Amino acid sequence: MRNQLENPDRWKVTILPLPKRMAFARVSGFCAGHLVGETESRNGGSPTPHWWPDGRPVPITHPTQKRISVRRSSGDSIAGFWSRSGGGFGGACGWRFAGGALELIDLHPGKDWDHTTAMGSGGGAFAGFGERKAKKGERAVDVALFWRADGTMVELPPALEGQEVGAAATDGAWVAGRAGGTGRQRAALWPADGSRLILLGEEQSLSEAFGVADGEQVGMLWTRKGSAAALWRGDSASFTNLTPAGHQSGWACGCARGFQVGHVQVSNTLRSGSGSMASKAAMWQGSAASFIDLHALLPAPWNASSASAVEVRDGILRIAGDCTQFGVTNELTPQESQYMIASQPVLWETPID
Repeated sequence: MRNQLENPDRWKVTILPLPKRMAFARVSGFCAGHLVGETESRNGGSPTPHWWPDGRPVPITHPTQKRISVRRSSGDSIAGFWSRSGGGFGGACGWRFAGGALELIDLHPGKDWDHTTAMGSGGGAFAGFGERKAKKGERAVDVALFWRADGTMVELPPALEGQEVGAAATDGAWVAGRAGGTGRQRAALWPADGSRLILLGEEQSLSEAFGVADGEQVGMLWTRKGSAAALWRGDSASFTNLTPAGHQSGWACGCARGFQVGHVQVSNTLRSGSGSMASKAAMWQGSAASFIDLHALLPAPWNASSASAVEVRDGILRIAGDCTQFGVTNELTPQESQYMIASQPVLWETPID
């Protein structure tokens, strides 16, 4: 299998077009085998959700809301939310592919909640977080949420009373995310019935889980060198650092059927001290030694990339992500800086035995 995956002649790479007047894309997953993500114009503004049936960009819409976002998607569903016109989260929603089209699903539980978001989908279900309306004198905190395929909602427990928790991904049976607020978070795992919380991340390190499927969870764990691409299999003792030798940091975003995808960086910073854009899309099969450089399969002028989701469909391993072209000024000097030129959706495909 590894010899097959290392052979560039076995891979097909498709760079998908952007909608008119758009310059940038960020891919978040698959729906019914098609890429899903958001696009943005060079002039800024709010990102616009799209998916790419038959390789062409089609807007994802909401009948009553203009400011909508999409997040991690898999199977036949797309997770998302709408935002208030004045800013801030509004309500969770999703889309499900049925009858040849996307059907909107309203997930927001109602007036007792200030806001909710759906951040991931899988197995027909959705996962995210929300915040109840606080009574006078109470402190409002994020609550991790899971929506079953029938739309019923489950509140997922925190590790400690009053602790912030948030879910990022689900495969319908398990939910992955974080326990603790920003700067204190630990990767977390819940069964879909919400019966318990399993802390995946080490107590002394920051970590977060972004993907879950087929008995595996992936995400990141902060080390002294930077973020490590993380793989767990149900508990903290199973942690595996996927970051390959010669790379300072990594990030694992999705997993399926024993494959994990994300991105890695040789160096996190430029000589100026600012962050580097030079990430490389990566794939693994359970260990750092199994690293496959997906970025090496891209043509010029793309000099950065990331992989966000993986699936196996009809004997084909399919990986969704985006490729980026960035420019450099004052290269290899203390004033070095980088700037974005363009980014587009990309699909990597190869047959597997």
